Amino acid sequence: MRANFALTQFIRSFTLTSDLPAITQSVSITGNGIANTIIDGDTLYRAIYNNGQRNIAISDMTFKQGKNTTGGIV
Repeated sequence: MRANFALTQFIRSFTLTSDLPAITQSVSITGNGIANTIIDGDTLYRAIYNNGQRNIAISDMTFKQGKNTTGGIV
């Protein structure tokens, strides 16, 4: 099963106040443009965590300043 999300309501930067939950199934996430959908981890919080073998497709968004404990977003 694959979940699809379109983050078209986020305009500007969205700063995290906690880690987002682990991704538990394959997912496709589409933002509203790299200048319009910005997920900022404030160097304290992780934006994406894949705790298994899942397909994750991310497009049209920017991730910045995420917490890096076991690797980065590539």
